[in-house]
Amino acid sequence: MARATTGSLHLLSSPFPPPPHRSPPLLTAGVRLRRRRRASSLVIAAMADAAAAPSPPSSSSAALPHSTLETLGGGKDSILPALKSLERPFKAFPVVGWSRHIETIFAAYFRSAPAVDFRYRRVCLRAPDDGAVAIDWAAGDDARLPADTPVLILMHGLSGGSGDSYVKHMFAEARRNGWRAVAYNGRGGGDSPVTTPQFYSASYTEDIRMVVKHVKTLYPSANVYAVGWSLGGNILVRYLGEESQNCPLSGAVSLCNPFNLVMADEDIRKGLNNIYDRAIANSLSKIFQKNRLLFEGIGGEYNIDLADNGKTIRDYDEAITRVTFGFKSVDEYYSKSCSSDSIKHVRIPLLCIQHKCFLKYGFNGRRDVKPMYSANKAYVWVDRKMEDLVGQINRLDSMACSPPSSLPWKVFVNTQAFTRSIELPSMEYKFPTCTAENDPVAPSRAIPREDIKANPSCLLIVTPNGGHLGWVAGDDAPFGAPWTDRVAMEFLNHVEKGRREN
Repeated sequence: MARATTGSLHLLSSPFPPPPHRSPPLLTAGVRLRRRRRASSLVIAAMADAAAAPSPPSSSSAALPHSTLETLGGGKDSILPALKSLERPFKAFPVVGWSRHIETIFAAYFRSAPAVDFRYRRVCLRAPDDGAVAIDWAAGDDARLPADTPVLILMHGLSGGSGDSYVKHMFAEARRNGWRAVAYNGRGGGDSPVTTPQFYSASYTEDIRMVVKHVKTLYPSANVYAVGWSLGGNILVRYLGEESQNCPLSGAVSLCNPFNLVMADEDIRKGLNNIYDRAIANSLSKIFQKNRLLFEGIGGEYNIDLADNGKTIRDYDEAITRVTFGFKSVDEYYSKSCSSDSIKHVRIPLLCIQHKCFLKYGFNGRRDVKPMYSANKAYVWVDRKMEDLVGQINRLDSMACSPPSSLPWKVFVNTQAFTRSIELPSMEYKFPTCTAENDPVAPSRAIPREDIKANPSCLLIVTPNGGHLGWVAGDDAPFGAPWTDRVAMEFLNHVEKGRREN
């Protein structure tokens, strides 16, 4: 029989010691009690030592990650064990998480500011071309934190800025973990000043390179990291690839990265996705209109009227972006700005989080589903109801042009009415395997899976849904921080711990 060793005491594999010899009849009750106590103490000591002793990996470790999540990458074995949040199933918030459109819009309009708020302290850096790049620190952190505190740079998505709720939540999460955070604003983003006829683009990495250098100069003894969302993730990954072995960052996180801008352009202009195309284009036009005078009379191929009145992101890029950065066409700009080509050159720990969906949508907005079970019909019916609800938004002239209060309230009221009209138990069935993107802006088919698998520095996590910059799931759902914040922070803390130990 196998034996377990506890110090100098050898016990059988059973946690209990052998039964004592039968006591003589004259044995007193006190003696029996002392023997029982002694036997119990031996058992407790043996069990305590067994619990403290290192045990070989068991099948329970296979529970990380949960089966609702997909993970792959060359850095999977070294990074994944540190991400304890992945042991729990990914559960999107009811109703909100059933449609990529509802989740995207809900997160954009209803996500609240962090419970522990902070005040930004803005610093404007002057670029070599005399342009201005604004970065926002938390006021008071300089006096509160030691000089070697790790620094996290946050990079917003297209037409966003440091005031976006997803940026502020990650900013607050970093500070709760004892980190120093700084929010980077692309030129014109976050109400930052524009001093030259140049904004930012998916291909231009000089501004973030300048910001990283500035942060390293301010805190030479601190490790510096970065998180990028959507277009910010694309710019970040391109920067990591360009710097490669010489990258001054210690680690990075990419969220909702479009990776391939050609595919992203194709998808965002088709079906219901055009509501995001129009909304983002409208936001870009507003930024341009504030700085229109800088572009008037400078010549070149700039199309001022198209930039003013463009209905799509492609219109804006044709009028301004591709001209500013020297591309012959929008298609050339998109094809040469993909971060998917940069993954193979990344040499620092990189976590990428993307998502997919239950059902496949054709690019014309129609559903391509063959239900395998009768329960799937109920799911398709629910999903169709959700699309009808989003169709109300699609009929508006522009999501961004609507009064701030009317559109969210309309979505919320209609969603409430819808949830009262269905039976939730009908959803507790298996659905068709996910075969297409849940993100209407960053398609999952663009993820460079093979390059991520081959790179020992990279880990990819794919969630079953999440919308674009949504991830309305987890303990803080539906109005709090995205599900990704905790996972990203676990990854960053893991990398920082390794850096300090080495």
